[in-house]
Amino acid sequence: MRQRRADAPRALLPMLRPLALACVGLGLAGHAGAQVGAAAGAEAPTQARQLALEPRLSVQETFTDNHQPGSADGAADAVTRVTAGLGWRGRSGQLRGFADYALTGLVYARHSGLNQLQNALNANVTADLIDDRLQVLGTATIARTAISAFGVQPGGGGDSSTNVTETRTLQLAPTLRGPLGRSLRYKASLAYAASSSADTGLGDSTGTLATLRLEPSERARLGWSVDASSQVSDFSKGRRTRSDRLFGGILADLTDQDLQLSATAGTESTDLASISRQSYTTWGLGVRWTPSARTRLAVEVEERFFGRSHQIVAEYRLPRTVFALRSARSLSTGGSQQVGLGGSLIDALASDPQYVSLQPDPVLRQALVRQILVSRGLNPDASLGGLHSAATLQDQQSLSVLWTGVRQSVVLVASRNATQRVDALSTALGDLSLVDRVRNTGLTLNINHRLTPLSTLALQLATQRSSSSRDDLSSRQTLAELQWQTQLTPDSTAGATLRRAHHATGLSNSDETALTASYAVRF
Repeated sequence: MRQRRADAPRALLPMLRPLALACVGLGLAGHAGAQVGAAAGAEAPTQARQLALEPRLSVQETFTDNHQPGSADGAADAVTRVTAGLGWRGRSGQLRGFADYALTGLVYARHSGLNQLQNALNANVTADLIDDRLQVLGTATIARTAISAFGVQPGGGGDSSTNVTETRTLQLAPTLRGPLGRSLRYKASLAYAASSSADTGLGDSTGTLATLRLEPSERARLGWSVDASSQVSDFSKGRRTRSDRLFGGILADLTDQDLQLSATAGTESTDLASISRQSYTTWGLGVRWTPSARTRLAVEVEERFFGRSHQIVAEYRLPRTVFALRSARSLSTGGSQQVGLGGSLIDALASDPQYVSLQPDPVLRQALVRQILVSRGLNPDASLGGLHSAATLQDQQSLSVLWTGVRQSVVLVASRNATQRVDALSTALGDLSLVDRVRNTGLTLNINHRLTPLSTLALQLATQRSSSSRDDLSSRQTLAELQWQTQLTPDSTAGATLRRAHHATGLSNSDETALTASYAVRF
């Protein structure tokens, strides 16, 4: 069997291995406690052990009439997918977090040249080395990502497309905080991030960010802060840039009106917009309004060297319905950029009082919400985008609505994104070397119905589109998927999925009809 390159680059292996071994070691050393989680297909999360190591194994058999999505002359094939996974989550002394790794083997009955191994990793571990003083956060991911926004995107049978590659990201961020004299406190952090792709150098980058904040020790109705930061980004197929910022801020806490008002002013120096470093004046305004536990509105506007950025979050919760609206215009200096439909939904649920009461720890609560979404047939990492080797400006908007009934749940997510290159001096190849701007839109509807206490039926309808100023650089992907799943034993599930997909890239169109049978067991 010919295997596609699936191992992490040598530069990342030394960084990923200690994090993975630490997570596994914690799971093996953990004592029996209470695990906060949701069994696959369960209606609501249950409490079991606080520290858990969970191996799992799943087998899927897919019969498709188009084994190569995006190809108009793709032939029929049978694809076997075997996945072995290991998950850890919980808290042990000074460490808390979660880590989930899975290795998948794809075997094609008629096209053995496409046989491959795929890795998946999602880890978030926090270590409190010195109580209230020193904390280290480590995150690592391995995921399937589109190389170009104008090709077949991940999901809907497109994971084996030549436009999809494996990307790895790693971030380590120690933070030191404490008093400075009798009236001040400080917070200093140094973050290192690395991103790499398996089959192309696009998106490969490293970066460091050092920050320092000074503020009063005692919180008052009118507070102040001083922030300084220095960031260095280096793209393997682009160039190395540096940005420094210094600004001060004031914060007015109007508790009687449920308001927080903020303002900032300062300066930044960067070479992102020119060959030599230039200095710019910056300012910002913000307001946060939280009249109740169900309603939240936050608006932040800032004038930067690239123009005006903003961050808007509006959430409203009813007993069975959650509405979330998000809009952001921000600078991205990372190469593995995924503009997705899942982030806003995860954020909305992770701050829901229902899940806050179940799991107060924010890191473990994110793992809990992710597991619940997966158990309901939702993809928390759905994304639409590509890889870039230069700093970009991202305009993103998303609207999500979640309704839950006694036996049903409905999720509607609409998103829109526009990406353009900020670093005009970069000569790196990619989508933004061909066009000035890439526009992405997506719409997803998920309907989940519980047939019995052990069986569910889910319908997913999704459409994604990428467009530009050139007609030949565009893509459209639509998906209709009906999924049935049942719990055979407390630790095993079986299911069947019927999928109909349409892919259009440039002037090429293709369709696919597929039937999948699956079995999964947890040990």
